[in-house]
Amino acid sequence: MILKDFIYDGYKGKFSHEEIGWLLLAYEDRIVVIKEDGIKGVALYFKVSDETIKNIEELKIDLTNHTNVNRCLAENGDNVHFFLLAADGVKTILKGLKMVIEKENPKTISWFSPDMKQFFIRRKILCLQS
Repeated sequence: MILKDFIYDGYKGKFSHEEIGWLLLAYEDRIVVIKEDGIKGVALYFKVSDETIKNIEELKIDLTNHTNVNRCLAENGDNVHFFLLAADGVKTILKGLKMVIEKENPKTISWFSPDMKQFFIRRKILCLQS
């Protein structure tokens, strides 16, 4: 199975094969793939500002709109938002999160459920030693 098919199946047709394929080609440096005997998870992610992540969370930014997606992908903020996240389960999602945290060291990491109805966010916790 190729990446765009895996994502397409996970999002139940909210995006066309062409749209997904274009995004994967245009932003290949922002893709996370987890493989174990085949593809287990794929995600494209944004690095966005505090204001943008707040607007995504409050649904003020419609991520099914191409202009908004391109605007988010063009940012280089401190927050990571996973877009087009498709995985076989929580364990795979956690592996992908770990990879991106190590690479990007974000302030927050967030994502929506595939039906775009539930928003998840994890904030960085700073430990201060005395």
